[in-house]
Amino acid sequence: MKLKHRIEADDSWQFHNERQQQQSRHGHRALKSNQNNNEPKMPQDHTQHGIMIDAGSQGTRLHLYEFEPRILRDRLQVERLVQGQTLSFPTTDSRWTHRLKPGLDYFAFVADVDDMQREVRNYLEPLLDFAKETLQEKQEHWKDFPIYLKATGGLRTLPAEYRLQLMEIVRKLFQDTDFNPFFFETEHARVISGEEEAIYGWAAVNFAKGVLLEQSTGSGEAIPPNKTYGMLEMGGASAQIAFYEPHGDVMANLFKLQIGAARHWNVYAHSFLYFGVNGAYERLNARLVANRSDDEYFVYNPCLPGASQYVSTSRVHFVNNTMVPVSDPDHPFVLQAPLLSSILRNDHVRGDSQACRDMVHKLLRLEANTWCNFAHDWDCSFAGIYQPKLPDLDFIVTSNFYSIFEFLGLETTTLAELRNQATRICDMTYPELQKYNIKRIKPLAPTDLLQSCFQATLAAAMIIEGVRFPLNKTVTAIDVINGQKLGWPLGSMLYEINTLPWKFGCKLEKRLGTKHSENDDGWGDCTTFAQDEANTRDTKHFNSHSTYTHASLVSNVPTFEFWMHSKVEIPLMPFLVMIGASLLMVVRRHHKPSSSHRRSTSLGPSYGSMTM
Repeated sequence: MKLKHRIEADDSWQFHNERQQQQSRHGHRALKSNQNNNEPKMPQDHTQHGIMIDAGSQGTRLHLYEFEPRILRDRLQVERLVQGQTLSFPTTDSRWTHRLKPGLDYFAFVADVDDMQREVRNYLEPLLDFAKETLQEKQEHWKDFPIYLKATGGLRTLPAEYRLQLMEIVRKLFQDTDFNPFFFETEHARVISGEEEAIYGWAAVNFAKGVLLEQSTGSGEAIPPNKTYGMLEMGGASAQIAFYEPHGDVMANLFKLQIGAARHWNVYAHSFLYFGVNGAYERLNARLVANRSDDEYFVYNPCLPGASQYVSTSRVHFVNNTMVPVSDPDHPFVLQAPLLSSILRNDHVRGDSQACRDMVHKLLRLEANTWCNFAHDWDCSFAGIYQPKLPDLDFIVTSNFYSIFEFLGLETTTLAELRNQATRICDMTYPELQKYNIKRIKPLAPTDLLQSCFQATLAAAMIIEGVRFPLNKTVTAIDVINGQKLGWPLGSMLYEINTLPWKFGCKLEKRLGTKHSENDDGWGDCTTFAQDEANTRDTKHFNSHSTYTHASLVSNVPTFEFWMHSKVEIPLMPFLVMIGASLLMVVRRHHKPSSSHRRSTSLGPSYGSMTM
């Protein structure tokens, strides 16, 4: 009989695993089949919830997650927490998501502030209505469920003053309890960095694959041998790469990812702004338009299907006939630049795969690698960015990479086959491409079909010439694993819920000699969610005053806070008496220092850190 991993004995993991098994049976979205399950999935009575709003460049999507209450019910659970063996695991359902278009950045240019506030409110209101409708049976506890809005590449491309103004409006809106009844703090709404997006995506992939859990137990640094997956993700405005570097020999873009009190992982993570499908396509079209003569209105685009055309407008301008934009996103000059407008067309019978590949190759800006190659001994990807030598890992491609692979009919494939399929698509006539599209599981809209050659060529170029994978390298395109939609929101929610404070169950408080309700029959008023001695998920003793604030459960009593981000808000002295022996045991077990431990406590200028 297979022994359970120590973390798997935890209630939270058992609940998460049950949900995953349910989701894998229903199979929300798969590459080769698209099963529809109309059976309603309601939140369980005893669970807590978190809401993550992904404000991307292509749209804004709300994801609803559920997880076991963060309650310490006995001494064993406290000991597991100290040893890094107690974590919270988010789970979800395919119908617990709602999406809006366009992206939130669309409203940044509304001239009047009052108009902007009104339009943003009207835009986001359907998302909040969806969450309230899904959680209507738990209305009295909405104030306990944290909500986050995290914006990505679309807002990162905005000039600073526009970005700051828009996010300030969003924060004020979510602080209005008439609009948002869920638990919100100012830092819950922000624009995340590209590297943060990358490492969240890496955590999501490895968490959903089930390899992050068992290799994180203990303390210090995760060391080989271990099985992890690299991650490649392409959004609308940016693209991300992240992978575990087992030896820690990373000269830049190294992030130390830690879940709870467990081991930390050395992860290389980088984000390429303007290399998402929309950002790259806009750069390509702007470059083609910039090269036209004054009397030329129709411009040849080799990446369009034969006998097709596309109207392009852009404010992206370039420096000295290069592929470098005039300014970085924080420079307001970009907004003052005149619109470049033209009709891009391909008046040939077929597309031109080689000419398209040549144009896309220029977008990678490999000429910018000159200094990087000199400084880092050719350990560079593209656009002048350092990248350590790629470890021998399986890589998973997600988001728009997944959509491109799906359109090409690829799942697990070599990069040589990816390039061949991209060439095949580009060399079709437009009628041939339309017939091919109809046969797809998810046919593309007409506008997206016009970009299919470009997107396929871009995906192949970024992975082969950019990231520098060999043609015989095999990658896998996955969108959903065991019912978990891959993407940075899942990794971000895993991070956030493990920073929420732990609370005592009443039985444990009684053993510690702290105050509790005279009418308490077990867990009662001391917990966020009640549970009787038989563990029957009884919810009759909800704590109407529970909240995710960092206040002590017992007023005017000193509290102890772990060094990790997962906070345990409990009376100090009884807690120390109870777990002193356990803590000594852990210290003795890990008392011997190592170079990896010392290195993890001091982060150089090229290092980032993230603790879950």
